[in-house]
Amino acid sequence: MKDLVSVIVPVYKVEKYLNRCVNSILNQSYKEIEIILINDGSPDNCPQMCDDLATEYSNIRVIHQKNQGPSIARNLGIETASGKYIAFVDRDDFIHPSYIQFLKSEIEKHNVLISICSYHKTDKNTFYDNENQFKSDSVKINDVQAFELLLENQELCAPWAKLYDSSLFKNIKFPINILYEDMFLAPQVFSKAKELSISWEKLYYYNQEGDSIIRSSYSSQKVQQYYNACEFWSSYASKYYVSLENRARIFYLSNILNLCIQIRVSNDKDVLCLYYEYKRIILKEAYAFFFSRYSRFRDKIKLILLKLNFF
Repeated sequence: MKDLVSVIVPVYKVEKYLNRCVNSILNQSYKEIEIILINDGSPDNCPQMCDDLATEYSNIRVIHQKNQGPSIARNLGIETASGKYIAFVDRDDFIHPSYIQFLKSEIEKHNVLISICSYHKTDKNTFYDNENQFKSDSVKINDVQAFELLLENQELCAPWAKLYDSSLFKNIKFPINILYEDMFLAPQVFSKAKELSISWEKLYYYNQEGDSIIRSSYSSQKVQQYYNACEFWSSYASKYYVSLENRARIFYLSNILNLCIQIRVSNDKDVLCLYYEYKRIILKEAYAFFFSRYSRFRDKIKLILLKLNFF
């Protein structure tokens, strides 16, 4: 028998997109799939939509819980999953018909526990072309290289656009009651996997329409939790990837620098207090940041402007 793949979808306030999301999973070329819809206390018609889908399709299961956020929903999906492999699809996104088949074949081809593909940012329904004609070569990398890629492209830490061996989640779960939970999870999962497959085929469709927690306006909680996530990457490198310690430190400072620029005009006094706190941190390490080979030229210019109080 073919290996079962469990696809976990947290559902909350997504009436407009839910059917598109679920249909893209149902229409996969790889058919040994169970879909786990976690209704996270959605106040709209989503609970009934989930139940209707489960009634129509035998491979869809629905779990209803009070609203507790996507991390708890995903963790519940992990605990419930029966598959050898696990994939996550966000409620307003959708996937290419060959998404699961491709990622699973990459795991088998490279004998790894995680395979990764790329994604489209989209604000509309995307039509698929050349569904089975993949042109991008994949590569096998180790966890050090994977963490280095995270430092180059933070979006790589998203739980979607990946297929995981379910064994990776035996003692690792999404942290709860915090934002940017994927920034805490990804380094730990990559470390446990040791080796990964990565391809630049764009098979995941990341929806840019509507509201999201990450695209919402800044609050002191959101700002502080993003700071904590960046600081976690820096400390994680110091502990586990010493060769990347300096690069991770520059990543941390660069992100805090850009965060300062974004929050400097906030009307929230708590956010402004964080601005001044983070500004002191950056200026304290200004010399090391400016002369680091990992600092980008545009960030050096931003640092000068920050020092001159333009930001």
